[in-house]
Amino acid sequence: DAAARILKIVAFLEDNADRFHGAWPHWFRCDTGATIPFSSTDDGADLVETSFVVQGLLVVRQYFDAPDDPTELAIRERSTRLWEEVEWSFFQNGDCIYWHWSP
Repeated sequence: DAAARILKIVAFLEDNADRFHGAWPHWFRCDTGATIPFSSTDDGADLVETSFVVQGLLVVRQYFDAPDDPTELAIRERSTRLWEEVEWSFFQNGDCIYWHWSP
């Protein structure tokens, strides 16, 4: 069932994957969600990968639109929360955007 599989992915992103000001790292462990550093000085958020994930969340949020299906409702609720929790403005510096950010 596609909806069940998507919900599993979205739940993992929300419940397990590391996030930094709402953004995901470049890489993370698929078993734990822990960040895998991009380099020795880059172990935090990556806006490029985050933007790809958010695009996917917005697509599944629109696609799974059955009003009475609890799985599809959970997909929409979690996807909305994840998208809205990305602090896009945190990654701005005047007219520039940070591609990566590390704590």
